[in-house]
Amino acid sequence: MSDQFIRSATLMLVLLNPFFMSIYLLDLIQDMPWPKFVRAVFQGTLISCAVFVGIAFLGDVFFSDVLQVRFSSFLIFGGSVFLIVSIRSFFLGPDSLRTLRGTTEAAGGSIAIPFMIGPGTLSASVSAGAVLTPVELVPAIIIPVFLSMTAVTGFKKIHDLIENREDDYESSLRRYIDVTGRIMSLITGTIAVEMLLRGVEQWLHL
Repeated sequence: MSDQFIRSATLMLVLLNPFFMSIYLLDLIQDMPWPKFVRAVFQGTLISCAVFVGIAFLGDVFFSDVLQVRFSSFLIFGGSVFLIVSIRSFFLGPDSLRTLRGTTEAAGGSIAIPFMIGPGTLSASVSAGAVLTPVELVPAIIIPVFLSMTAVTGFKKIHDLIENREDDYESSLRRYIDVTGRIMSLITGTIAVEMLLRGVEQWLHL
């Protein structure tokens, strides 16, 4: 297991932050029954893994030859979107994220997009594909995705257990979600700024 493998897998796990994902999926966690929620998360996980691995193997070719754009353009636009979402989450709280997701009828796809398959994770996939061998690349992507989604389903189970207890537990959970969400938005916002800076640096060197 190389240092590049650890760095790539760690970055993917940070971007797929299970705490932030749990807040993003809060209404599904609150409203969907356990079997349906797990099925939706599993579908979103499979979709995301397929996209990440495909993008990682294609790399810059996907942007330069297929889309015919520079990767720096993607970094700048993606970083801008990521930054706007982080700012909204920081000032408005977790409820601001619900409008970014689709309907519960397409829960599997809406879980995958735009937070699992987003600017940060796509960029990390391209970077991983550039430095890792095929043998290391696939597990470096799949393992963090499944770890994050396993943590999200665990949060759903904890939420269901707490919801059936006294109101004090529920109110404490809501306070925790609000505080954690705002803290996580600082981390994602920092990553977004880093994407913007990388995009500008690459553009200036072209």
